[in-house]
Amino acid sequence: MYSKEELVGGRGKNLHGTILRNNGLKKTWNKQDLEALQRVLARLVSPFNSISNFSIRLELPPLYSEFSGEISPPEIVKYPHYTIKGKVEQDGRYTFSVSALAENKTQNKSGYFTRLSENGEKEFWSLGEKEYQNIIDNDGAPRLFPLAMGPLEIDLMVWDRDELGNVKQVTSQSIKEIRKDLDEIAGVNIYRDDFRVLPYGEPNNDWLRLDMRRVQKPVKRLSNNQIVGYISISSDKNPDLRDKSNREGLDENQSYKDLVETMIRILEFVEDLRSEVKSGGEKNGRNQGVNQPSLFSGLDLGELKRAIKEDYPDAKSIIVNLEKVEKEYGRRLSKIKEVVQRYRGLSVLGSMVDIILHDGRHPLDRIGKDSILGKEDIEDNPDLFPPEKIQKLYNRFENIAIQKNNLATIFRRIEPLAGRKKGRPQKLYLEEIIKSSFQVLESEIDRLGVNIELPQSRHLVSLDPGEIQQIIINLLDNSLYWLKVIPRKSRKIQVSVERNSSGEITILFSDSGPGVSEEMKEKLFLPYESGKPNGIGLGLSIAGEIIKDFYEGDLDLVKGGDLGGATFRITLRKRIK
Repeated sequence: MYSKEELVGGRGKNLHGTILRNNGLKKTWNKQDLEALQRVLARLVSPFNSISNFSIRLELPPLYSEFSGEISPPEIVKYPHYTIKGKVEQDGRYTFSVSALAENKTQNKSGYFTRLSENGEKEFWSLGEKEYQNIIDNDGAPRLFPLAMGPLEIDLMVWDRDELGNVKQVTSQSIKEIRKDLDEIAGVNIYRDDFRVLPYGEPNNDWLRLDMRRVQKPVKRLSNNQIVGYISISSDKNPDLRDKSNREGLDENQSYKDLVETMIRILEFVEDLRSEVKSGGEKNGRNQGVNQPSLFSGLDLGELKRAIKEDYPDAKSIIVNLEKVEKEYGRRLSKIKEVVQRYRGLSVLGSMVDIILHDGRHPLDRIGKDSILGKEDIEDNPDLFPPEKIQKLYNRFENIAIQKNNLATIFRRIEPLAGRKKGRPQKLYLEEIIKSSFQVLESEIDRLGVNIELPQSRHLVSLDPGEIQQIIINLLDNSLYWLKVIPRKSRKIQVSVERNSSGEITILFSDSGPGVSEEMKEKLFLPYESGKPNGIGLGLSIAGEIIKDFYEGDLDLVKGGDLGGATFRITLRKRIK
């Protein structure tokens, strides 16, 4: 830390605040201790830099300089699932932008908040786009009062606590650590003229009573530990939002009640969007429509049953039997779908096992050969060390050879690995899944000298990472094969990701290879058709089926790619919300 002299006359002359200096510690701190200290301090720093000027700087001895510097808020604040930003004016007019980041969906909300007084009852009304003046002048309408609290601005971030996989992806923290960070910073803070008003926003300070409110609708309503945010007010424009005499919070007058109720109404905007996203993904995907029927389309006997009812109104037993057949068909189809999906997993898993075995056996063979050469060196130079040392070295080389054989046995055992079991879709960054897919074939990419350009964007999606990885690895494996036929300096693969206004995800996968021949274009996605001399011809077929059957999407070969080779377009419509 800076000394008093440095603060007054030199290096830190513009600094102010408090210095805490620790020395004479009872134990030697290690890396884990310092990382824990950083995490604890990070929870004291406001994530709202535009509101709070409070900061913490940690200065450590040179040996631990990597931990020195300004403390930042926990990483989780960079990766919320939902956000809402906006303001309420003096007359009750509100404008807000509500976003679901996993769907790239934003809703703009505007209207008026007022208080209604009728038969002694008061409540808040959201009056949409109507003119406020016209409403209060309308004869016969209930009497309306403007809000007593005054204007305010808000910025809220919301997380689904059971879907924190995207944060784990980019922070290298465990889910338990992420939830702990969220617990520490969760809550809605109040800032007045850029200064915190306590105790609002402190850990476990549920001043909006969100947890109690959530009891009635636990699926839809938000709890206090899902939200990090702030309300910004001023002394001049919010005079009735004043401190209690003991300085422990605000007077619970009409202005305070208006503030609480207004915040509840604002949170409803997020809750409505969140419910729409969670319940609408499957329905929206079905409404998109796909030209060709899915491999796993159900058996629809509706037309047949209607025809029988019209022509044979007394044939109820036939209808009953048809319904039994329809249900049994659906049950068996589900079983078939599960079996086929496991076989799909085997297709790519086999390639991955081959890579592990190929890349692992080379160093393993080298270890075995070096152990043999080491023993031969000892035998050729018996006078180099004392006899007891010679025997010890010889035994160690023998042990190395034994362990090498043990690893070789393990490799033989994993060759017939079975398919994986499909897990629950997770909310993850699509670009990170693509990146990890390329890492599986990293050694082959390096060997061929291929220039890789991956997307720098971040799209938060709900999907099965294994399915997407199968698709990308299949495309990548094909590209690497065909890139061998062009000069090394021209080998390149480019991937981009976009989401359109309707929520569809598009992945473009391009390479600079020779492209696809006219003859092969007609049968490119057919099973057992391959342009490779020894190819099986299942990779693109399997990838296409995954995209169609599980994401109601398409896998297309498109013209005019930037790199001049083959360009594939993956469109995902369903199960990505």
